[in-house]
Amino acid sequence: MKMRYRILGIALIGQLLLVFWPLIPGLKLLLPGQPTPREQLEWQIQIIGAGFVLLTLCVSAIFLSQEKENGEFRDSVRKSLPVTKVVQIRDDEFYADFLCEAKKARHSVNIMYLAAQPPDNTRDEARLEYYRDLVTLIRRKRDVRFNRIMRHTPDNKPWIENLIRDLENCPNASVAVIRESDTEEMPLSLSTQIIDNNKVWFVAVAAHERQGPYRDLFVENDKIAEAMQFYHDRLWRRGKVLLNVGQITPDGQRFLTPREISGS
Repeated sequence: MKMRYRILGIALIGQLLLVFWPLIPGLKLLLPGQPTPREQLEWQIQIIGAGFVLLTLCVSAIFLSQEKENGEFRDSVRKSLPVTKVVQIRDDEFYADFLCEAKKARHSVNIMYLAAQPPDNTRDEARLEYYRDLVTLIRRKRDVRFNRIMRHTPDNKPWIENLIRDLENCPNASVAVIRESDTEEMPLSLSTQIIDNNKVWFVAVAAHERQGPYRDLFVENDKIAEAMQFYHDRLWRRGKVLLNVGQITPDGQRFLTPREISGS
């Protein structure tokens, strides 16, 4: 606002100088002493042109000043209000999208797998490649913490065992299992993936295979991510931690022994 007043003040002073030029002693010497009618006309045209240029510059400066203030106002609104992005995602879109975001993660990636069957049962090559690439990413991206919650079922157990062995000695990797029904396809828990406390994927909301236009829901919002992190931590505490920062725990050792298979 102050900038616009300054611009208007400068423009007003300039216009007054142009109008009263002939009456100002110092500037009067710049005019012809005995001007002819043609010289008077040319001088008046020049004065009008200079006034028009000054007015154009004034309007342009005010416009640029207003745009700057509008940008600052929009930035202040964005900072004061949380940004929420909600996108419906098909199952064939999730794997590429989530892996891409996990590669850009800054500090944490929380992953749940709550299907009753292991992912290597699928014939979808894109899914199989996703799970292979995810293990490679965890082993390579040591500056990001990866926590994985898996559903403990008889069918999933061999896959979880292989995963623990693949991630052993990875200081950024931890794995826990939770108990659900061994026969029900859909668990009571909701599969939730969280990256950097601001991005959340709700996976297989209705079913593990898409039954409509979308299967998953992506939400980008700090507050929602914070709440879902509480949910993730609650499931983690109720489960059994098999791998803790790359080290197999006592529960993990029992999980890997044949006695666990006979007793499950």
